[in-house]
Amino acid sequence: MERFLAFVEVAALWASSLALFRALRRGVSAIDGWQRDVFGQPFLTALLAFIALPLLVLLATRRSCTNYGLAFVPLTRLLETGCLALAGLCFRC
Repeated sequence: MERFLAFVEVAALWASSLALFRALRRGVSAIDGWQRDVFGQPFLTALLAFIALPLLVLLATRRSCTNYGLAFVPLTRLLETGCLALAGLCFRC
């Protein structure tokens, strides 16, 4: 039963993230156009919907991020990886 409830939680969060992503893309066309010009895709909208929303749910339910596999311990390595990925999006050939 615990696995089923975990699956339902993940499915509900994924569906709400997808709905938020689509609503943001349709609702704010100026930001969507700017993102496509700069990044080539709606990068910030996806970041907000698929990363920020689940983190907000974890914070609102007062759950530990480490129980869900999120660890921010080697911060320099995470920032280096994120900057490299962002540079790859911005400066692709």
